[in-house]
Amino acid sequence: MPVNEKASAGDTCDSANKIVQPDDFLPVRTTNDVDEAFNRALGVSETVKEYLPSHSWTLYALGSLGYGGYVPGWSDIDLDIIVSDPGELDLVKLSSEITKASNDPGSDEIDVKLFDLNTLIQRNSSIDYGISNRAVMLLDTAKLLQGPDIRSRLSRPTHTELRDEARHIARALTGKSEDWWNTRPVDDLAAIVALPARLYYTTTTRKVTSKQQALSHFLNSDVVDTYPPESWTWITWAYLARFTADARKPPESNLSSLRSAARSGLDWILRQL
Repeated sequence: MPVNEKASAGDTCDSANKIVQPDDFLPVRTTNDVDEAFNRALGVSETVKEYLPSHSWTLYALGSLGYGGYVPGWSDIDLDIIVSDPGELDLVKLSSEITKASNDPGSDEIDVKLFDLNTLIQRNSSIDYGISNRAVMLLDTAKLLQGPDIRSRLSRPTHTELRDEARHIARALTGKSEDWWNTRPVDDLAAIVALPARLYYTTTTRKVTSKQQALSHFLNSDVVDTYPPESWTWITWAYLARFTADARKPPESNLSSLRSAARSGLDWILRQL
């Protein structure tokens, strides 16, 4: 059977002629794995109580646990804590402290971010990873773990808000220094290479999705014909790197090309926006 031909309902596939799909490279995910991840996420609430003993807060799971694509040993456990009235609390500092306290030594699997509820409602300030994007994730895919559900108080960001925020995110990265770019690890560069696809997806659909889905959407769109040819290989690599660990180890000699592709992709998305 040709590799580009799908099996019909009557076909049988044994190990000799099985069509290999990208998902075949992913670690096996079981219900127990997902349940364990949610249990670990819930356990963070005990840490939050220690840091915020006198504040009202809500804990949500986002990212792969929200999208439903969690893969053990690969995916992060992304958590948002929404604080109703933070007062003088330093939420950035607390995000770092609670993240560190929630992880085992030497691990950064659990990523905790704290937000002021009023900031999410009003969206009158910016953050590096996008306050409007965060609101969309909370509204569409977040899983409530602890505390009162505050999502009825959030309005859906407009198309204009999402486009303006996408420009802000892309411009902030293009303005980074040479030293910043030269010290980015491979996983950061992979995320930046994928970012134009994610911003394109969000500004055209008003939704936020996983890197895999955003890259697939982008690679199958007509707009991809205008993408810089020198960056094409690397954005395809960014998609494949979501499926196999071997693809995440480009040679050191290729990192200069990867950095260039990341920057070209940001220039491209700015022109589209």
